[in-house]
Amino acid sequence: MRLDVDLLRLDVDLLRLDVDLLRLDVDLLRLNIDLLRLDVDLLRLNIDLLRLDVDLLRLNIDLLRLNVDLSRLDVDLLRLNFKIYSSNPMPLRYITYMRNSLKPLKFFSAIPATNSLR
Repeated sequence: MRLDVDLLRLDVDLLRLDVDLLRLDVDLLRLNIDLLRLDVDLLRLNIDLLRLDVDLLRLNIDLLRLNVDLSRLDVDLLRLNFKIYSSNPMPLRYITYMRNSLKPLKFFSAIPATNSLR
């Protein structure tokens, strides 16, 4: 009879230990759920950052296109300037003089020395 009581007490202790382990499992599962929610939030943030990167790249492309357009406009203005100044021989000699004397600036090197344009 004494052995049965001891065995029953041991069973009760083991059941208590099982309950404690189950509570620990529940706590670990809750922690895992919290970590998964955090992962989802981080993934959403990462997606938002990637979208922002795409928007910034598109903006950069637009700015590069604008830069190309402005460069083309600059070339057109230089050609127009050359047409205006080439119609008067005095400015043409001045441009040729400036072109020959300011080689390091290379500003006038893109302008041909003749009256014809490309």
